[in-house]
Formats: sequence, C-alpha cells, structure tokens
Amino acid sequence: MELVTPSTRLRKGHYYHLNSDAIEKLTNAEVGNMKVAVISVFGKGSRVIFDLLLRYANHRFKQGRSANDDWLVEGIQPGKDSDGQTASSMMISPELFITKTNNDEEIAILLTGSHQGRRSFEEEAGTFAIHALMSSCQLFHVNRRISEEQLKHIETFTEFAKRLQDVGDQLLDVWKRKKAFQRLLFVVRGWDNPTQYDCGFDGGQRYLIESVIHDARLAPDRLKTRQNVISSFDEMKCFLMADIGLGIRSAKPSFSDESSSLFMADSRILVQTILAPDNLILKRIGGEVVTVERLVQCIRNWVAKLNSEALPDVNSLYRPALQAQYTILLKQSMQLYTTRMIELGSGGPHYVNKTELNTWHEEAKVIAMNYFEEKYEYDASLSVKHKMNLKRAIDEKYAEIRDENDMKYRPFASLLWMPLLSSALITYCVWTFNNHPNNKPMSALASLTAFMAFWIGATILFRWGYLIYQVVLSVTTTNVIQI
Repeated sequence: MELVTPSTRLRKGHYYHLNSDAIEKLTNAEVGNMKVAVISVFGKGSRVIFDLLLRYANHRFKQGRSANDDWLVEGIQPGKDSDGQTASSMMISPELFITKTNNDEEIAILLTGSHQGRRSFEEEAGTFAIHALMSSCQLFHVNRRISEEQLKHIETFTEFAKRLQDVGDQLLDVWKRKKAFQRLLFVVRGWDNPTQYDCGFDGGQRYLIESVIHDARLAPDRLKTRQNVISSFDEMKCFLMADIGLGIRSAKPSFSDESSSLFMADSRILVQTILAPDNLILKRIGGEVVTVERLVQCIRNWVAKLNSEALPDVNSLYRPALQAQYTILLKQSMQLYTTRMIELGSGGPHYVNKTELNTWHEEAKVIAMNYFEEKYEYDASLSVKHKMNLKRAIDEKYAEIRDENDMKYRPFASLLWMPLLSSALITYCVWTFNNHPNNKPMSALASLTAFMAFWIGATILFRWGYLIYQVVLSVTTTNVIQI
C-alpha cells in the first residue's frame, strides 16, 4: 500500500502526496496507543527484501506459526512489482503486525519500503528522509558492495532529513545526547568475496569496520563523510548475503526451488533476526518512545514540511561537497598528465617535433582520463560534464606546453648564414691588416673597425658552434627516449 507518492508541480519542485487510506489504517483505534517498531527498507532492488520481511511477518505474527516452519515454501517472484504503484512511491505493509516482548507488552510492527523505480535526486532525498525519520531500523540495500557514492548520498539525505525534524525534538536529542536516527543496517546482496568476509552479520560487521569505515587509505574528505554518517545513527550494522540464484539448480529460479540455496539461507537469517521480538527496536522521537498515533502525526508534519518552501534545496547540501571532491580529483588527474608529459621529455631544454609532442599528449591524456573515470564515484549524472571539463583543462595545458616548446625552436637556416657572416667578418679583418702599408700607421677608425669585425665574427662563430652542439644533443636525447 502506498503511503507517500511524489509528483511534480508545475511551478515549484516536487509535491509529496499522503495517502489518506494508508493513514486511516494506521490510525486504527486498536493500535493507536501501542508502541511501534518501524522497519524500513530503502535502496535500488530493495523490493525483494521488503517482500521477504512482509512474508515472514504474515507467517509469524498474523498466522501465529512457528519461526521453525518453512515460511518460504510458497514461491515469490523477485523483482515483481505490484500493480498500480507509481515509479517512486513509498509503501507500507497492508496492516500493522502485533507481537509481545519479553515483558508481555504488546507492540506494533510497521514495515515500509519503496518501489524500485527511477527517481530524480530530489525525489530520492525526500523519500529517504521520510524513511529515515519513520524508522527505528533503517535497512539500506546495496548490490555487491558499499560504494563511496552511496555513503555520500546517505550523508546528504540524512542531513536533509534533519531539516524536517521539529526544533523541539532536535533539542531533546541534544539534551539527552541522542543521535537523530536509531539503527542503520546495510544489506549487501550479491556479496562476491566470501573468502575475505563471510556472509552474515559477523562478516558484514567486519567488512563495514575494516573496509568501509576504518580504511587507512581513505582521504580526509572521505573520512569526514563516514564521521557524518556515524554521528547521525545510534548504531550501524552490515549484513552480507548471496544473490538470487546462487546454489539453485533450477532453470527458472524462485524462492521455493531449493531450500538449501545460499540466498534463501541468508534470507532466513536476515529476516528472522530483524523481526525477532527480542531484537525489535521501538521508535523514538526526541529520545521518547512514541505510539502509533504520535508517529502518524509526525508523518503528517514531515510531509507538510517537504511540501513547504522553507526547506533548502537538497542540491545545496550535496553539490558543494561533491564539487570539493571533484576539484581534488581534477587536480590529481591534471598532475598525472603533467608528470607523464615531463617524463616523456616535454620539460627538457630542447625543441621536440610537433608530431612527437602530440603523440606524447595523447598518451598522457588517456592516462589522466582513465584515472579520473576510475576514481570518480559520486554523481553519475554529472560524470559527462566533469569529464568534458577535464578534457578542456588538459587541452589548455597542452597548449601551454606547445607554446613553450615553440620558443625552443631554432631554425636551421641560422646554421647556414651564421658561419658565412662570421667568415666574412674575420676575412675582412685579416685583409685589412695584410693590405695596410707597413710604413704608415693605421688610423684609429680603421683599427676599431677591424677589431670589431674580428670580435663580432668570432662571437658568431662560437654561437654557431653552440647551436650545432644543441642540435646534436637534442637528436641524441630523442633517440634515447624512443629506445
């Protein structure tokens, strides 16, 4: 059942519609005064996990059957969407499930999920904000591994969600030293490295701590992202699980084909652990446990704030940090390009043939672009724009290198006229002295002219010899680099 559905306004951003039928079910008098545990599932492909939770909740709490019974005996088609759901709706379970804690206190369980359709960045932020604010246990579903972009999105979305909180609740959290949200559980489906970290909660927690949070190779900006996420949740956990089809021999895999499949085994552990009465976390707002009725009122307030104009644009929270990451990566890529060009010989004192210089440029450009594409992990929608900016920066740098290289160019015509002029001047000096009468003193002007002719001729001759040396050295150096 849909709870919140975003739609596009004609004049301003997105509008979030609250489903009155869903609210009416939540305001049932029988459960209104009950404390509630809200388990929310978010992320691409998370519909499978939501269906598993819903199936087990029906089996365990509605039908009253034992957890040891095979609750996956009936097949579920993974990825099948319910009819009538829009591409970015937020769903809730058709009803609240009732269970008892160890203290024999009855509590309600609410499951929320999201349809795995395409969303804009703003829709995704708004939908996650409602999920995070409602949930006492927030499941974040990812495929294969936790990426830097996903962590950055969580950081931005949680910051956006905090803007929806009431000021009074925020002050209570600060006063009671509580964090804005309760539990964040990463569900990594399709984990492909079980030899390093085992599937399950233990392996997932080691992976989260060792490879995601406390990686010694992380740059300071990435450490800041992790610190911000940690500071928003009371508790962070991770569960690694196999993907659908692993261990299943049937040509058309479904949940009921092989009860021993890796995916089904991991699914049982995940779902039954989360929904075990002893593991349920009661929803708290402002540090106080809330009832279903209070939660519904808060949902109304949060959706109303989402539709107001007082909230900052989510891009204003995300883009500055993204721009800082991009600037650092652009600088590193440009440094890689410049270093490679110098290694190839563009920084030397000698002129390089234009064709060869252009070949060096293309090689260094490929290296820099590959590095940028490998390290760029943030917003895919801006990837093309940022790559174009990098190409433009590389081309501008190449233009500077080409201009500097042109200044080193020594035309070979000078190697012809310089010795001729030098020989002429020195010959004039020698002829002047040889043809001057011995019995007559040479005038001061003639002596000065002969001396200047000899000095200029000798200087040009030495300069010509130095140019010959440079040309020979340049050819030798180029051959060594090519070898």
